[in-house]
Parts: sequence; C-alpha cells; structure tokens
Amino acid sequence: MLAFMLAAQEPALIKKLILISSGPFEELYAAGIMETRLDRLSDAEKISAASLLKIVNNHEVHDKNRAFRQSGHLMAKADSYDPVFSNDEPREYQCDIHTKVWG
Repeated sequence: MLAFMLAAQEPALIKKLILISSGPFEELYAAGIMETRLDRLSDAEKISAASLLKIVNNHEVHDKNRAFRQSGHLMAKADSYDPVFSNDEPREYQCDIHTKVWG
C-alpha cells in the first residue's frame, strides 16, 4: 500500500505497479473488512481478537506492542490462505508506528 501511495504522489517514479492481496483503497470497501476477517476465525479467536483490539485501540494503554503482535497473528490467519511466513519468525511490532501510518 505504501507503493500505491508513492505511485499516486510521484507517478514519474513508477513505471508499473502490481498489487497482490492489497488492502482496500476506498472507504466503501474498507467498511466491512473487519467483519469479514472475524468471520474467518473461530468463536474463541473472535473473542480473543475483540479483547486484543480493545487494548490496541485504548489511548490510555501505553505498551500495546504485545497485544498488537497477538492481534496481528489473528488477522494474518484471517487474511491468509497459504502464507509464506510464520508467526514464529522474529519481527518487531510497533503499535504506535502502525497507528500513525494508518491514521
């Protein structure tokens, strides 16, 4: 999606852009994405996701990275058919950066 934004702002830099499994670019399509994601999870996973997302979205919680990582694992499961990465791979999760970018 960052490549899409760059192409929109600096079209002279991009000759071709192929997006595979990108997120929605229009609010119309984004509105129901979380419902679709949650429908792909088990009942227990839905409860866990709701709890984790409540923490991630709570402005009073300072260290959200653990909840963000766990919710990311659930969303990756909901979004992926046959992922090429594993949730066991070491990655750094920075909820504050994510929030600033998606805002």
